[in-house]
Amino acid sequence: MAAQGAGGEHVYATLLLSDSYLPGALVLAHSLRDAGTHHKLAVLVTLDSVSANSITQLQSVYDYVFPVPRIRNDNPANLYLMNRGDLHSAFTKINLWKLTQFSKIVYIDADVVAYRAVDELFNTPHPFAAAPDIGWPDLFNTGVMVLTPNMGDFYAMIAMAERGISFDGADQGLINMHFGNQYHRLSFTYNVTPSAHYQYVPAYRHFQSSINMVHFIGSNKPWFTGRDAPQGNDPFNEMIGRWSPLLTSLSPLPNMSNTSPRENGTLGQLKRSLQPANSATMGGMMRLKNISTIHRNRNHTKAGLQALAQLITSNLSQLPAISLGNIMSIMLPSINTIKRLRMRISM
Repeated sequence: MAAQGAGGEHVYATLLLSDSYLPGALVLAHSLRDAGTHHKLAVLVTLDSVSANSITQLQSVYDYVFPVPRIRNDNPANLYLMNRGDLHSAFTKINLWKLTQFSKIVYIDADVVAYRAVDELFNTPHPFAAAPDIGWPDLFNTGVMVLTPNMGDFYAMIAMAERGISFDGADQGLINMHFGNQYHRLSFTYNVTPSAHYQYVPAYRHFQSSINMVHFIGSNKPWFTGRDAPQGNDPFNEMIGRWSPLLTSLSPLPNMSNTSPRENGTLGQLKRSLQPANSATMGGMMRLKNISTIHRNRNHTKAGLQALAQLITSNLSQLPAISLGNIMSIMLPSINTIKRLRMRISM
C-alpha cells in the first residue's frame, strides 16, 4: 500500500472545517516555519464551510490548499458521550490518505502549535505512526500522525465511515479501529495534550525542555481566551500563554469578521468570486462556491442575473482539472435556483 506514494515529496498537512479554527491554522503554519522546517505545508479545506476570506489568508502561509469533500458521521450518538457534537464532520480527515502524490505526510491538527521543527518524523519507516492519547493511552491520538497515503487504507476507512463505525463517533475512534495495534508509537512529546482538569505537573516540569508540539484538545481553544495570557503558572496556562503571542505576532491579525451586509449582496458576491487565487483549480473551486451561494440573496436585478449567468459559463470552461463530482458537490444546491434565474433573465 505504501508504494503508491513512493517517490513523492514530504509535506506537513492540517485540516480546516470551519472559519472558527482559522487562527489555529495560521499559528500552526507560522510556528512550523519559525522553527525552521524545510518541508512544504498543506491545508485541506471544506468549501461549504470555510469562507473565501479565510482561504485567502491560508494561501498566504500554506504552499498547498486542497479542497476536499466533507465526510459526515450520520450516526453521531457517541459524539455526545464526549459532549463534542462539533466533531460531526471529523471523518473528513480520512481524505489525507487520498493524497498519493506525497510519499509521506505529517498530519497536525489546527489546534496544535510547534515548539520546534519535527522534520525527523518524515524518516519514520512505518506506514503509520501516532502518539498515545492522554485519556486512554492504549489508543493513539489522531491530532498528530505520520502516514503514507494509499488508496487501500482510504477505501477501507470510507467503508467504515459510511456505516458510522467509530467507538467515539469521530475520526479518532474510526482510525484507531482501522489500524488497531498496527502502528508505530511516537513519543508523547510530539503531541502533548494539556488539560485544565488533569495535569501531571512533575512530569511536565521534568520533560518540559523536550516538548516538540502542544495540542489544545477539547472545545476550549486558546484563541477563545482573548489576547491576554491567562494568569497562573500551572502547565495548562503556561502553554496557552506561550500560544497567545504567536497569534498577536501575525501581521495582519486573522480577519475573522464577515463581510459587510452590502458585500453580501449580488454585486459583492460577484466581486469576491473574481478574486485571484494561487492556482487555477483552487480559484475555480472558490468561484464556483461563491456562485453557488449567491441564491441566498433574493433581491436579484436583471443586470446582476445576466452577469451571474456569464460568470458561471466562463468559470465552468476554466476548470479542466476539477472532477465533475467536485463541481456537482458544490453546485448541486443551486442548480434549481440557476434554472429559475435563467427563466427570469429571458423575461
